[in-house]
Amino acid sequence: NNTLSRTVSTRSTNSGSRMSSSKRAIFQMAIGYVTAWGMIYIPGAVFVALLRTTAPQEPMYQFSSIALACLSPLQGLYNFIVFMSQKVRAVKSSRAGRSENLTWVQAFFIAYQSKEDRRRRSTTGASGSGGRRISNSG
Repeated sequence: NNTLSRTVSTRSTNSGSRMSSSKRAIFQMAIGYVTAWGMIYIPGAVFVALLRTTAPQEPMYQFSSIALACLSPLQGLYNFIVFMSQKVRAVKSSRAGRSENLTWVQAFFIAYQSKEDRRRRSTTGASGSGGRRISNSG
């Protein structure tokens, strides 16, 4: 009876720590996405305000227009970095136990390649279709 209660207690503690680490990872990603959004749209709002207050012939107007056009595409890059950061940290920590000191760039490429490998495996299918896709249309 005592063993059973210890087992149940250990399981609940382990699931609780897994749950809290999962919540922490989600929270970190949420903070990352909010930061990425802020890095684009807060300066963007400043540039829009400058555009509305300056004449089109002034250099600040032209600078604001160019800066606003350059900031928008960076949102996708920042979101990609936030998305990959958890995977990169996982690769870096898994290799650290094996005495492999990876740089952040090496860990990033390994994490990205593993994503591509998974995508390739899922498109070829686990059914052994030899790389051919099976359509449901008949």
